Amino acid sequence: CVQLQALGLNPVQLSVDDWFKNREDSPRLPDGSYDFESLEAVDLDQLNRDLEDLLAGQPVMMPVYNFLLGERE
Repeated sequence: CVQLQALGLNPVQLSVDDWFKNREDSPRLPDGSYDFESLEAVDLDQLNRDLEDLLAGQPVMMPVYNFLLGERE
């Protein structure tokens, strides 16, 4: 972000955590705990659609992941 700002741009930071799947849909490890490090824990289809829309200059409703509830809002 700092380098882009130095170039006169106004970047917006995105957190991939906000595209986590709802906890109930998250993959699990053999011990039954949630595997949040797995790529399958991220809704890649929605993330890709949102990034494509942003790159095309389209507005996007940005998700926010609520870690207390374990779901996107």
